[in-house]
Amino acid sequence: MGTRIVHDAAPVARAPSGRPLRHLVGNWIGAGLYVGEQWLLPGEAVPLHIHPVEEVLVFLGGEGVAILGEKEVAVGVGITLHIPPGEPHGFRNTGAGELRLLVIFPMPEFAETGLV
Repeated sequence: MGTRIVHDAAPVARAPSGRPLRHLVGNWIGAGLYVGEQWLLPGEAVPLHIHPVEEVLVFLGGEGVAILGEKEVAVGVGITLHIPPGEPHGFRNTGAGELRLLVIFPMPEFAETGLV
């Protein structure tokens, strides 16, 4: 049976970057993947880091810049990033409003994170 998740009722924790992270889907509902919602205020950033598994970032609102390996790319509404395991990446809010995104891992919890 599927699960309905009310975002505003989901628990908010801190990601390894220190930024708030709302846990939406994971092992606590018997899922085999992780989905979290993250937001950054203007000027805030998630520093360069790596994970041992692939990651997908789906940008829902705002404007920003992401670092993928050695390249810099614009991010915002309508942009999704696929990040292979071990690739250094990070992002920052360059806009005037919140930068909102979904964080997805192919495992039922937030992946181990190493700062670069």
